[in-house]
Amino acid sequence: MTVDRTTDQDGPATLSIFFVPPSSSTKPAAPTSSTSKETATSDHIPADRVESIDMKHKKESEILEQLLRLTGAKVVTPTAREQEELDELAEQRRRSEHDAQIMARHVAAKRRQAEVLEQAKRSVEAGP
Repeated sequence: MTVDRTTDQDGPATLSIFFVPPSSSTKPAAPTSSTSKETATSDHIPADRVESIDMKHKKESEILEQLLRLTGAKVVTPTAREQEELDELAEQRRRSEHDAQIMARHVAAKRRQAEVLEQAKRSVEAGP
């Protein structure tokens, strides 16, 4: 499948899915990313058929639903071990965000302290 990208934000946002015959080799049917619909690698396998999804102003869940319907793909749920890994990653992300907030507060406090010291220096230098 390819996502055709353009600089025209008012233009279409299209996901193209290239279906190849099951007996084809593992060569790509089309480029995975392009800037025009005419772009294709020279060694691509001709597609059996092409389906497109208009993604403009659609939620990712709507796009996924259409993709699953068009391709006949099935949603695969993670194994228990994979779920543990996903949970660990989510926890690491949460801790990282928390640490970043703590550091941001620390840096801001240091900046405020430096500003107060600088202001005190200027007032001492200016004299009574």
